[in-house]
Amino acid sequence: MHQNIEAIDYKEETKDIIRKFEQKKDFVYYTSGSTGKPKKIVHSYELMRLVAEENCGYNNYTNNDYIVNMSLPAASIGYPVLSVLPALMTNCKLKVIAFNPYEYLDEIQNATHAFILPAVYRVLKKTDKWKNFDFTNMTISCGADIVPEGIKEDVLSKGAKKFHHLYGSTEVPPAISDSEDERQIGQNLSPLIDHYVKENELFIKWKTQDTYWQSGDIVDDELRVVGRKKNILALNCSRIQPETIERYILDNTNVNRCMLTVKKDKIWLYYEGDEDQEIVHPLVNEWYKDSPVYIKQVEKIKVNKMNKIIRTATY
Repeated sequence: MHQNIEAIDYKEETKDIIRKFEQKKDFVYYTSGSTGKPKKIVHSYELMRLVAEENCGYNNYTNNDYIVNMSLPAASIGYPVLSVLPALMTNCKLKVIAFNPYEYLDEIQNATHAFILPAVYRVLKKTDKWKNFDFTNMTISCGADIVPEGIKEDVLSKGAKKFHHLYGSTEVPPAISDSEDERQIGQNLSPLIDHYVKENELFIKWKTQDTYWQSGDIVDDELRVVGRKKNILALNCSRIQPETIERYILDNTNVNRCMLTVKKDKIWLYYEGDEDQEIVHPLVNEWYKDSPVYIKQVEKIKVNKMNKIIRTATY
């Protein structure tokens, strides 16, 4: 292990990434399987180096920087290209530790760069420790889901110098842009990215890749993500974007995670978190006043190893 890289957890995975990169070998990853069977994805050394170099450029990494990765799991494509490889290439300090909500803020307090997942932010922002936390001169990156509304203003108001919206996938490693917008993934798009939009769906690839990735993400004219195509729900003659409603619920309640679905022409919202159904129900009704809405609080919304909701799960 290189002296500037401290892997408290994921030691073997980190060593394997470094070995493959130094030997210029291919990297093999698997898609999350959140909407279907996981797929095997093979990326060349050249692509992994290119993406890592772009991330180094977005962040202007020097050997004086300190990355704390307490959010990106070793099985994710973000783990190497956003943390391990940039540290290897720039000699900046990196600390890797498995996520623990009780230690997260303590671990990142001396970092110059840290990552936070949307679900984690929604929980931590309610705590006094978060409200009083000093993010001075830090870059906070967030992605892997629809970014919570208000997170940019929140971290910047606490002293952070930059908010970075991470967008990408196992097929097209992140980050495709240096976006500092909560919704617009195409802001400051990398010149090494090719993309087009067909029927509102984003198709994208790094220029060195042979084929475009059919993202499944529905975007508007300014490349703001609206929702997931595969998750669109049919209700009578309407089409429902569940992520839009889910984000609205998450941003306006104490719900930690939720999933909207349709069963037999009835809208169901399952949620976890310390919130009364009497609070949640009217918010869903604001969107669908003419359809039956059913609310169920569950102990845990099921997610896969990439922390994405398993939308085929039953409760």
